[in-house]
Amino acid sequence: MAVALFFSGMFHQIIQFSLPKDFDLRVLLTSGSLLGTGSMVALVYAAGAVGQLLCGRMADRFSERQLYFTLFLITVPLVALASQLTEIPLVLIMMIVVFLSTGALPVENTLLVRYAPSHRHGLFFGMKFLLGFGFSASGIYLSGWIFDLTGSFLWLYGLLVLLASSVAAIAFFLPGQRVLQPA
Repeated sequence: MAVALFFSGMFHQIIQFSLPKDFDLRVLLTSGSLLGTGSMVALVYAAGAVGQLLCGRMADRFSERQLYFTLFLITVPLVALASQLTEIPLVLIMMIVVFLSTGALPVENTLLVRYAPSHRHGLFFGMKFLLGFGFSASGIYLSGWIFDLTGSFLWLYGLLVLLASSVAAIAFFLPGQRVLQPA
């Protein structure tokens, strides 16, 4: 689960850091306008906020492990598709990607509560945020390095596909409901 937390955190850090620049380059409708590009990014993250609410509700009703797996599995082809799009289709696909990946966060938290011993929840959440915000910030460096090396974000999208695929694979192999603690 720790590896999934790290990869998921890196996935989020990379998107959050690189999306404004990517939109500035590939959404010509708003290119060069801080307000325009910022508005497009804000739309993407508004979709992510809705994703947290809806997927959090789904985590209360369905298997968290299967939901976490499904959210990241669906994300994989959408990120690959986003790497090839421009303009408003790119913005719309990234709204869905961020809806799904940010929606996975409350599901991830529910899984963490179920897998961690109840007397260690504080420690496990501290470790989650160390991995998700601390170590995974290396994705910010990777974003800049890949862009400087290639002049585009195409390979960065490849890394995002790899990260989302890895999280989905890890989620698939997480233990089933019978070994989980009640939430």
